[in-house]
Amino acid sequence: MIPTLGVVATGAEILCGLLLLVGWHTRATALLSGLLLLSFGVAMTIALGVKAPLNFAVLTGVGGALLLANRKNFPFSVDELQSASKCLGRKEAPIMKTVMTDAKPILMLVFLLTSTLTITSTLVAQEASQPQETITQLTSTDLAECSGKEALMYTVDFPPGFSSPVHRHNAHVSVYVLEGSVVMQVKGGKEVTLTPGQTFYEGPNDVHVVSRNASRTKPAKFLVSMVKDKGAPLVILEK
Repeated sequence: MIPTLGVVATGAEILCGLLLLVGWHTRATALLSGLLLLSFGVAMTIALGVKAPLNFAVLTGVGGALLLANRKNFPFSVDELQSASKCLGRKEAPIMKTVMTDAKPILMLVFLLTSTLTITSTLVAQEASQPQETITQLTSTDLAECSGKEALMYTVDFPPGFSSPVHRHNAHVSVYVLEGSVVMQVKGGKEVTLTPGQTFYEGPNDVHVVSRNASRTKPAKFLVSMVKDKGAPLVILEK
């Protein structure tokens, strides 16, 4: 669902940006842009805190869009050209047609630039707004008694608000919380919130559906002890 919403939101950004640049249905597009930016701001506030929309000037964009929507006319826009064409009448229509034909390459260039800039800025903003976990390996030992197996021990630091994607380890995994609190759940099991000193176990056949920091303001840290096939990846993402 989330990737689909992301594609729809990005498409809406591209379309609104293009329509505003060429000035077609400017007032309605400005209102739609303001509502779209406002929804982005609300979503960012809920997910990342009050500071997040301020980091990307979302509220400034909302204000600008609403001010534009309140203008009475839009010089040098397609709306203005269409209005002028109606006033000139049928005799002048070929002139306006020529103007619009000559403007097509410029409109195409505007479209390409807007699309590129919008997609790039969206990806950069998404990457910048998503905190990442830190894994620090402590030990790695081959198990002589179990051929092809190895024992690992490492710490995992979750920044505030971090949540891992659904994954599995194909290993015996024991978790011991050191700092903060984390929420854990395997498929078919109950969601549990762990605090320092509490533990969690995950078997080779378990799918880890929930693994997140319980706090949006404080980091969390836990120790992981794992027995897995030698050379196998630590994490396997579920599709």
